Order: sequence, then structure tokens, then C-alpha cells
Amino acid sequence: MDALRLRFRQLATYGSSKHGAPPAMEATTRADLGSHFYPPVAAALDQLLTAFKAPDS
Repeated sequence: MDALRLRFRQLATYGSSKHGAPPAMEATTRADLGSHFYPPVAAALDQLLTAFKAPDS
């Protein structure tokens, strides 16, 4: 879980440090592409979180 949290922080830092990234991300959400990509990303995160909760085999 800590690794996932760290990765999201790194992605947020990277995205905010790149010139033009925030406006591009905002344009993407305004174009309603978020509704297209949200379900697979949410499903992948759900699988990761479920795996973190599972007892080690």
C-alpha cells in the first residue's frame, strides 16, 4: 500500500512539474474522456487494493 501511495505522489509531482500538463489534464476531463478511462482505472486500482488485502500465500 505504501508503494502505491508513493507512486501516486510521484505521478502527481511529475504531472504538476511538466509545463502544460495541468491544462492538458483539465482539457481531457472537460472533453469527457474521463468517463471513458475511469472504469478501467478504477477496476485496476480495485484489483491492486484487493491484492494488498489478501493474505500472503
